[in-house]
Amino acid sequence: MANASRAGELSAPVVLMVSGGADSTALLLMACTGALDIADGRGPARIARERLHVLHVNHHLRGEASDGDEAFVRELCAREGLPLCVEHASFADLGGQNLEAAARDVRYAAARRYVRELCAQTGAPRSAARILTAHTASDRAETFFMNAIKGSGAAGLSSIPRRRNIIVRPLLDMTHADLIRYLQVAGQSWREDESNQDTGYLRNFVRHRLMPVAGERNANVARNVSAACDILGDEDAFMSQLASTALRSCVRRRASGLIVLDVSRLAAAEVAIARRMVRLAVRELDGEARLEMRHVEAVLSCVAMGEGSVTLPSGIDARIEFGTLALRTPTEREGATAGWLAIPGRLRVAAGT
Repeated sequence: MANASRAGELSAPVVLMVSGGADSTALLLMACTGALDIADGRGPARIARERLHVLHVNHHLRGEASDGDEAFVRELCAREGLPLCVEHASFADLGGQNLEAAARDVRYAAARRYVRELCAQTGAPRSAARILTAHTASDRAETFFMNAIKGSGAAGLSSIPRRRNIIVRPLLDMTHADLIRYLQVAGQSWREDESNQDTGYLRNFVRHRLMPVAGERNANVARNVSAACDILGDEDAFMSQLASTALRSCVRRRASGLIVLDVSRLAAAEVAIARRMVRLAVRELDGEARLEMRHVEAVLSCVAMGEGSVTLPSGIDARIEFGTLALRTPTEREGATAGWLAIPGRLRVAAGT
């Protein structure tokens, strides 16, 4: 049985997310010809060809150039004999989300769907599947500086993680320049996105203005920052474990769309733990809610005063009620009311509540 399970793991699909740019083109070639560490316990190793699948998402944001990217990836996959899935995206309604984040969410959602389909076809365990992205140490350093500029905490400063569930980034020890040299030696072309030159976007500003200045002082800035991100990530994970334990002891009540926390316990926690407790509680209600530090601080300000309320992203309501912090989603909040009950006394409530 153990051998059969291991065989299933080693046949699980490995989906490469390929845009056609230099980094993802290099990822595809390396997956076909070299050894990659895909966090499956084998360390750097060759990936069986039959496990490899490619996903390309055409965002249709650059007209003919986007279609050219798709054609390039199709040709590359045909040459290498790799199965390709192409998804098409539309961004008519961003719902207040910035375009870069929306496009990223679309890509990862498409990758997860593709993995589910492939695992259903082969019977392979989904936990053994992998989604590989071509993020490099350069991307990681850029994200670190972007998040520092925005005032992010440890989670943001730890930047791009090496692994999150089945998503693995095997190229984080290499820089973008390393991959360019690799492609040049291989004689392999790639696609360029002209919008990457627009420094009106924060990432491009960091890439073309900030990183070169930092590189003048230390040519290894990308690798050094990436190493710092590993340290920050490990420490943030440990702090999150402590916060998770503290949160369990603080919960007064859980229901669909509702978490009620003990205010006195939350107020007594170290501020670094209390911030994480708030984030964890909100994430439990809505994993897509994008909390910023100002939101967390506003909640903790209410906790410190023992009164008040805050509306958080995704419409989550955080409110001090009778010695508790009640966090409610919009759906749960519609039928929620709070009031004083005289003792002795009688209160009429709606049926079923």
